[in-house]
Amino acid sequence: MTKQNRQQHSSSLNLMDIAAAAASEVNEAKNSAVPANVEARVDLTPREIIFTVSYDSPDGEDFAAEIKSVVMDADKRLQKTRVLAQLTRGLNVDALPAEDRYRFDALSRVACQISEPPEWVIKFIGMDIELLINLNNILLEHETRYFRGNARKGEGEEVKSRVRTSVPAFK
Repeated sequence: MTKQNRQQHSSSLNLMDIAAAAASEVNEAKNSAVPANVEARVDLTPREIIFTVSYDSPDGEDFAAEIKSVVMDADKRLQKTRVLAQLTRGLNVDALPAEDRYRFDALSRVACQISEPPEWVIKFIGMDIELLINLNNILLEHETRYFRGNARKGEGEEVKSRVRTSVPAFK
């Protein structure tokens, strides 16, 4: 190769310049606005939230605390099932009255979804159904909003189904 051919060859393709230009394009794409044709989404609910609870106990003492709810992953869900089995002590859950099934399920959810619950919460949820229902409703709503959080918005305030399937063989 002649000197002139080497100069033309080396100046025609510089891998580092191409890489730098690509990196610049990627950074620009990250910082650019969302294209107009992307469907609007519902605001995200974090996996961990903190809420406050105040409680007037039956013995006249008042309690208040910040509670941390963490949406359960697969391991925590297995832990919840084991707690439920311990609470029922081998009884068939389906054979229990509806109130007892609800209570055991709610107790196991509170025990597993609340991160480091205060001692007074654990003490009173077993006897005060109003406290248990209140906490369980918040935990269920947190879980529902967490999984619904990245849903697409439909017409008006309607939220499109988060899981959509199409099975041509079933038509």
